[in-house]
Order: sequence, then C-alpha cells, then structure tokens
Amino acid sequence: MIAMNGFDDPFFIDINESPSGFPVYYAPHGAGRWDATVAARNIRRFSQLLSALHALADDDAKVLTFIEAETDTSNALWREVHEARANRETLEHELAQTETEFDPKDLEHGTLFITAVGPQKLKIAQVLRRALGLSLREALASAAEHEIPIGSAPFVQLRRLQNELIALGALVEFRPEAEPLA
Repeated sequence: MIAMNGFDDPFFIDINESPSGFPVYYAPHGAGRWDATVAARNIRRFSQLLSALHALADDDAKVLTFIEAETDTSNALWREVHEARANRETLEHELAQTETEFDPKDLEHGTLFITAVGPQKLKIAQVLRRALGLSLREALASAAEHEIPIGSAPFVQLRRLQNELIALGALVEFRPEAEPLA
C-alpha cells in the first residue's frame, strides 16, 4: 500500500510489476469484496496526477477540466472524483443548511442495507449502478435480492445515499459494525 484516501481506501502497487513501472491500483474497502481498479498506469503518473490536482486545489473548473483531460472518467475512481468535485458547491451548501450539533453516532462505521426496494425498482437499480459500479443487468439482479448492502462507511458519509433511497420509496437500514470483543 502506498497511499490511502480520506475514507481509508487503499492505493497500492504489486511489487512484481516493476517492468510496467508499478501500475497503481485502488480498491474501496467495506464493499464486501476487493475489486481493484487501475488508478494510474504507473507510479510516476500517479504522482504527477496527485501533484497537479494539489496545485489546482481551489479552482473547481480547472480540476474538472484536468480530470477530464488527464484521466479515464469511465474508471469508477476518476468518475467518482469528478462527480464529487462537480457537486462540491452543492454538497457544501446542503451541509451548511442541514448542519446540526455533532452526533457521535454519525462517525460510527457500518453498512447501509436496502431491506425492501419498494415500488421504483428501476430507479433503485440506477442508484445501485452508480453506487456500486454495476452493469444494468447486475443492478437489476441485485435489486431482486432480499437484502442489498449498498455501502460501508461512517454513517455521515452514507446519509445522502440513505435519503436518496428513502425518497425513492426503499426501506433502508444502517447497521453499525459490531464492537470488537475485549
């Protein structure tokens, strides 16, 4: 592992890939499986991308243009980074509007489950596609499951997704991780 993002998702290399310049992989944790995607074709390119993004940090338009020009936005990682940056102002505004007193439960790590899809199965399948990076066929198959894990993270990071699912008529449940035994 060579780096982690703010959600503790790892970026890593395979030490056996020296001839390729050490491609950098990314895999979100807590999704129930490790599905690594290539974040950069080699470690040098990964460093260049991070340095450039850091230099553009305060200019949303330039960051978006850079991501579109320099990365593959069909890649789940870069698509998510692009979407988050494109929606940053809206998200910050929403947070300011809904800001309440600190609740320690917001920081509890756990998994958000869809326990009942509700009447809008196709719209829920679209949310599954986006949130889990599934094909339409996989999303529809998942929507037919009894319980669907949709994400694992601190609750505060899953609240928006939870609200979106509830607005579509789904029943959802956040289950905190069990406390480790002493």
